[in-house]
Amino acid sequence: MEPSQSQSLPLLLLLYLAVTCASAAAAEGGESRLRYDSCYGCICEAASRCNRSLGCDDGACGLFRITRHYWLDAGAPTLPADARLLNDAFERCATDPFCALRTAHHYMERYRKDCNGNQQVDCHDLALLHFLGPSCEGTMPSAYTDEFDNCRFNALLLGAGDV
Repeated sequence: MEPSQSQSLPLLLLLYLAVTCASAAAAEGGESRLRYDSCYGCICEAASRCNRSLGCDDGACGLFRITRHYWLDAGAPTLPADARLLNDAFERCATDPFCALRTAHHYMERYRKDCNGNQQVDCHDLALLHFLGPSCEGTMPSAYTDEFDNCRFNALLLGAGDV
């Protein structure tokens, strides 16, 4: 793959996720959800490079690397055909792009706060919440931060929002 093609692949994934997120948000009827579409795409990029083939490994599953505790904190969303008591409902949701996105959104809405002290809740705060949890305490690995920052830079260049 030529260098220009490999650099454009994450951007294509970001755009796909932005459209996916916007579609899911529109289906749920929430205007605020549309605002964070590129943000969730960048959280996905930082967490897994939006690798749709990821299953569960070391307790983290899918595109967003969701844990069972995270999923439960988000209200344990399920796929339409699953019952909440189904043994594999967590794994099935966390490895499904739409259900995983819904889980991340519910988690962010529940714990939404200004993690970095800049007097506003923005995409960086959501990335901190996603990785560090509701306390926002700790240090993000440089690989996660670098991937997230690069994605946000590219999203802003593409005009995907300023949150």
